[in-house]
Amino acid sequence: MRATLSTLALILLLAGCGSSADGPETATDIPVDSTTESPSTTATTAAPTTTAPVTTAAAEALSFQLLNEMRASRGESPLVRDETLDAFARTWAATMDSLGQLQHSGGPYAENLAWSSNGSVSADAAARIMHDLWVESESHYNTMTRNSYSAVGIGFSQSAGGWYAPHVFRQINGFGAEVS
Repeated sequence: MRATLSTLALILLLAGCGSSADGPETATDIPVDSTTESPSTTATTAAPTTTAPVTTAAAEALSFQLLNEMRASRGESPLVRDETLDAFARTWAATMDSLGQLQHSGGPYAENLAWSSNGSVSADAAARIMHDLWVESESHYNTMTRNSYSAVGIGFSQSAGGWYAPHVFRQINGFGAEVS
């Protein structure tokens, strides 16, 4: 069954959490209309975890691929996935989902956050929706393409309340150590 679903997506950016030098927090309401298959079941996330279920892992992998493809198209070096950042992002995605709120973590990383109210879309569709929202927002795009970032953590959480996704960024040196 094909259904036209109206999705309200809200994205937030905090560039350089805890550092006003990177810019202020901004919020944008972006209405998104999409046509999609309506699946018969919806995955849920009951509690924060650091290991991604298969569905959310697929969204994370595609989100990472799209991010690095976009960076490559600009001549930027690719980001590396960082297990610590991934765990942080996954836990925060699940926390936002359980709270039913999109909000910054207050953690030590720069963050791009996105939410889509349509929890029934596939992992592939969710990753593409979030990516497109970030790319269409100048401040989020600038964070995604900032050449001082070399590591990213990606987390997705899916429930009837929608999809929540943070990207968290940090700069690391060539030896894997965080640069302060």
